[in-house]
Amino acid sequence: MASQNQLGNKKQKATMDLSPRTSTPINVERSHNTVTDNTPPENDQRKRPMGKKKAKEALRRGGGEACVEALDHLWAKKRESDAEKEQKKEERYNQSYALDRERLELEKRRVQAEEARAANEAKNLEIKERELEHKENELQHKRMLDE
Repeated sequence: MASQNQLGNKKQKATMDLSPRTSTPINVERSHNTVTDNTPPENDQRKRPMGKKKAKEALRRGGGEACVEALDHLWAKKRESDAEKEQKKEERYNQSYALDRERLELEKRRVQAEEARAANEAKNLEIKERELEHKENELQHKRMLDE
């Protein structure tokens, strides 16, 4: 039992496993122990600094939250511009509607004026016709008197 007790109390050597499949070193002591902590292994290990390509890409993207804010800002601007466009469209429609109503009123007035003019011409023709008939009757009456 003493030999088993000694084996259990011995600490194993912490070695780094640098295999090509993992870029972060693995602590052998931690991977072989049956007792585990609730802390994630990433907090204890050091992270490699970001490479040039990844840094450039992150700058181009602007980060996740920055993109969301930018998109929200763009959507807000788009909604405002859409509202302005809709308002201008509504104003143009109202102006067009008013012009159409005015044009229709003018057309009605023109038609009424033409009808009135035609009625006046008809009355004038009737009056001239009566005058001609009256003159013709007078001429016939004179001819009869002359005979």
